[in-house]
This record gives sequence, C-alpha cells and structure tokens, in this order.
Amino acid sequence: ANWVHEVRGMDRIKYRGFDIAKRAVGRAREKHATRANMAFDLLDKSSNVPPRGSVIMTRDVIQHWPLDFALRALRNEQLSGTAYLLATSYPGGKGNYNVPLGGFYENNLLLPPFNFPKSLEICHDEGDQLMMFD
Repeated sequence: ANWVHEVRGMDRIKYRGFDIAKRAVGRAREKHATRANMAFDLLDKSSNVPPRGSVIMTRDVIQHWPLDFALRALRNEQLSGTAYLLATSYPGGKGNYNVPLGGFYENNLLLPPFNFPKSLEICHDEGDQLMMFD
C-alpha cells in the first residue's frame, strides 16, 4: 500500500487492503493509522474469497505469483461477486510463466492461461498497465 496515498480522492472512499505477508500488512497499518476509512488485513486470495466491494484492485501482484496460485486467486476474486477487477498487465509480455511465489515475470492477462477479454479501461503506469475488467 505504498502507493495508496498518491491516489486523489482516496479519503472519500472505504479502502480495504489485503496482503499475504504479515510484515506488509503491519507496515500499511502503521503508515495509514490516522486514516479511519482504510483497513488492512491478511488474506491469501488463492485460498479465500475476498469480501465483496465495488472493485478489486490487484496491482503489481500477479507477476509475483506462480500460475496456479494466480488462477486460484483470480477465481476467488470473481467468486466475491465484485463487479470490476483492476489488475496489472504488461502489454509487451510475450507469455505467462511459472515463477516461485515472490518471483517476477511480465504477465499479460490477455494471453493464456488467463485469457481475459479486452479491458474496459486502461491506465498506463511505468511500463505496465492497470486494466479494468468486468
């Protein structure tokens, strides 16, 4: 949640941030302790369905997950009933590769095994894209 403070209007919405790492959740809670509209909790999306919201943002995450983990997490996000997903994708990514948890590759959500449809919106962000899907 290092980037959350950069989003204009963040103080006008209810934000729930999740991470699989206790240390990351602790840092986010500490950094945003004075923001009553923000909460941070542990959640393994590969094993648990996240709470329903207006949108689920999976920013700068999928490229650090093994493919089976990513597919389970994305399925659980879908099962939450949330209408929209914002997720990082690399337009130049030529394929999706299995990496160890915490590894890195330039994921492309439009290619197998993800096969997402054309996005509703795209926000360009430092070499990658934040894509919106319904």
